[in-house]
Amino acid sequence: IAVIGLASGNENFLTYISLATGTASRRVTLVNISDIQKDFGAGLVSLDGSYVAAGYAGIYCAAVDAGEPITRKSLGSVFDVDTFSDPFLTNEKDQMAANGVTDIERQGLDIRIRHAVTTDPSTTFTWEAKMTRSADYISNAVRQILDDTLTGKRFTVSSTGDDVSLLAKGNLTFFFKSITDPRQQIAVSVTDLSVVKDSVVPQQIDIRANIALTTDVLWPFAILGFSVG
Repeated sequence: IAVIGLASGNENFLTYISLATGTASRRVTLVNISDIQKDFGAGLVSLDGSYVAAGYAGIYCAAVDAGEPITRKSLGSVFDVDTFSDPFLTNEKDQMAANGVTDIERQGLDIRIRHAVTTDPSTTFTWEAKMTRSADYISNAVRQILDDTLTGKRFTVSSTGDDVSLLAKGNLTFFFKSITDPRQQIAVSVTDLSVVKDSVVPQQIDIRANIALTTDVLWPFAILGFSVG
């Protein structure tokens, strides 16, 4: 996933909305802060949005679990909280987030990621940056499992059938069951899993499955009403 920050001085929320809606990609995150400060040991220096994007990318890549939410993670240890200046009103940040801009703001004594979204808000799956990371985790893990267990194996046939195809199907079935471990906070439902020899390339096996991925997505917006009688 690409994380993009803008040059210093970009403080019009409509600029961010225009860029996000024009990009509309679940693999692009646009952060809304273009000016921030950091002390590298010789006093505070002013940084642009690329440094904010780098800080966000560190959060995105450093999470222990693939299903760990990115929303509300802290950037307080990366940048100077006391001098943080937020140029946007709350309703402006709401509008940006609704159009696929990741909001970063000060919360008390902390700088936090308010909503970790991508620039494609068309569905919950494409909108939540966490979902993209979870899907990538599953894709990479499956590829590694298949490479480790199947590459270089002979196509042999025993009384139980095609050994390589059975091995592939067994490994994938076990993996998809284990990935639902609560620690990962990912639920995977797999149907129509098939492993067959390719009809054209004899060294190749074709693996197909319908994979449905869900996680404990944080719905970013809610309209609440109450009254005191």
